[in-house]
Amino acid sequence: CCSQVAPNYNQSGTCRYYATNNGYRYTWTDAAGSSCGATPGTRRTFKPQCQMIFSDQTDWTGAVNTDWFNAANWSAGVPNYLLNANIPAGLSNYPDITTSPAECQNISISNGASLTIAGKNTLELNGSWTNFGDFICNESTLNIKGNVLANFNGVNNQVFYNLINRNTAGMTLLTGSYEVKGCFFPEGGLIVTNDNLTMISNANYTGRIGEVKSNCLYTLNMQDTYGDGWNGGYLSVFDNGVLIGTYSASGFSSVETFNVVTGNTLSITYTSGAWENENTFTLVNSNPSVVLTGGPNIPNGTLYSALSDCNIIDPFVGDVSIQRYLDINNDGWRELSTSLAAKTLLDWNNDGIIMTNFIGSNYPNFGWTSVYTYNENLANGIKEDGWVDAVSITDPILPMAGHRVYIGTGTYLLDVKGDVHVGDYNYNLKYENIIPSELSANEDQKGWNLIGNPYPATLGWDKIDPARKINVDDAIWIWSGDAGNYGVYVGGTGSGTNNVSTDIASSQAFWVHANANGATLSCKESDKVDTDKSFVKQNTFYEYFSLKISSSLNSFSDELLVSFNDNFSNSFDNYDGIKWMSPIANAPNLYSVVNGMNLGVNAVNRNQELIMPVHINVGVSGVYELNVEQFTNMEEYCLVLEDLTDSSMYTIDSSFSENFYFSANSNISRFIVHGFPKV
Repeated sequence: CCSQVAPNYNQSGTCRYYATNNGYRYTWTDAAGSSCGATPGTRRTFKPQCQMIFSDQTDWTGAVNTDWFNAANWSAGVPNYLLNANIPAGLSNYPDITTSPAECQNISISNGASLTIAGKNTLELNGSWTNFGDFICNESTLNIKGNVLANFNGVNNQVFYNLINRNTAGMTLLTGSYEVKGCFFPEGGLIVTNDNLTMISNANYTGRIGEVKSNCLYTLNMQDTYGDGWNGGYLSVFDNGVLIGTYSASGFSSVETFNVVTGNTLSITYTSGAWENENTFTLVNSNPSVVLTGGPNIPNGTLYSALSDCNIIDPFVGDVSIQRYLDINNDGWRELSTSLAAKTLLDWNNDGIIMTNFIGSNYPNFGWTSVYTYNENLANGIKEDGWVDAVSITDPILPMAGHRVYIGTGTYLLDVKGDVHVGDYNYNLKYENIIPSELSANEDQKGWNLIGNPYPATLGWDKIDPARKINVDDAIWIWSGDAGNYGVYVGGTGSGTNNVSTDIASSQAFWVHANANGATLSCKESDKVDTDKSFVKQNTFYEYFSLKISSSLNSFSDELLVSFNDNFSNSFDNYDGIKWMSPIANAPNLYSVVNGMNLGVNAVNRNQELIMPVHINVGVSGVYELNVEQFTNMEEYCLVLEDLTDSSMYTIDSSFSENFYFSANSNISRFIVHGFPKV
């Protein structure tokens, strides 16, 4: 109560009120004297209501600059995981995310507006995405989080670099179309594509689908025998070190559920309170099986830490388009595969690859066939006899099969659309090369299988567990059309010849070599590699160098790699890689011979003296350059190349390069590489 109030007042403005039967009473005065102690005499049928109004949206104004994290650029402060970000049109400055992570609930980009994520920074989206403007992704990541369905709407041809779906409720591409040029990581709920998702490929990028992970559901049952809750005690749950939540019993019991991405580390810690002898709990996985129990008197600290494990569920609902860009520098053979099922040669034919000499091809009566598969059963001791001609344009192209296709010079965009396979692939490799009893065959003539990378992603040969490589050499062979030769990579060595390494590009066919009956190979989602491996045109464990032969006579070349390690021997063993001779007559071949086996990779013991014959066979007479292509960790070795034609000696180091004249089809062991550790 105040003393005298001057007779001066105004309207109540924007004060909220609500209707009430009893209303409220008040007194007031505009005369002299005090109104203290006066009995209220005026009645109203409504009451004023005081409220705090929280905005769920902040609008970009760009009042200061383009900095997303500057609160002065937003109407209600920088967006957070609870606050929607709205970017309207008609402004001078538009947001640029220059550090990580930025975050918001929903985001809306208006027509005429834009959002830029600089470099490799991240935007964490906890709701839905609406873009009718311009999104500049650079090499950024959009991380879709939360547990409420994320809807995507907007314009066509929206391009993302990396896209992660960790939203447990999933995401739906409602309107517009969406292209990924980096990697899409499915680690949450269902992805309803509505046929609007494309893994795009061009000269610089190839979009791919990373390891598919499911959310493993866990149930936490907590009890208190007295019925008054855990009195301050609580469990903390972490997914790969990130806190998911803290949980405790309320009353006699409580049940909580949470999700952890398969393959991630689930960790649980406990913090004690009072009356610890009353607290117990059990943790149950989705099988359901009990994985952890505790109490009474649960100890403080870490109770559990293990990889989360549950069955992988195919998250894709609807088709996905998978692209593979090819830049062909010369007419010739390429070896391809596909990552989608139910496709035929017609799909590649429609993308511009001219095909010949089978039903439905561009030239069905041509003099030779342009597409082949391989059947080891037909080889009969001569591996080149295993090729099988295409019969019809409707012949299937399967994810696990390789195809040899003749492709003319130019650029091509192979674009197939369909259902993405998720999970394991199992290859039953053939070793049924029947040889007449009167003949004998070297091991390099039998057991060859041309298979394909089945995933729309890079496949890591070294990531495949050796236990899943049964009766098969730990090596791969891939055709390089540019070199006109096969390259070989031996598992675990870190480097191969002719640009072949542990990484097998998507849509790439490759060879494996069975060495006994019952050979099998299996690939898993976890064998995918998050890199964009170039279509064949490091991690280094050993010392190695490679020699390369090339010339100005044509564009073809070849390599021989020599690798050193204590575990290797100077005899032929599983660390060596068999040499495939080029089927191109004019291409050079460079290799060594050990125990009668032609080798493209020769693994030798680092502690023994090396005396290695080097064979060179060329199809065109002329001058060829022999040079060192790779020279890694070789500083402790003395290496010398001896030319047997004139006993010349050349020191082999990182700068070695010499020219030699070779006669066509001479196929001689002209050189010897001498090597030994420096004293």
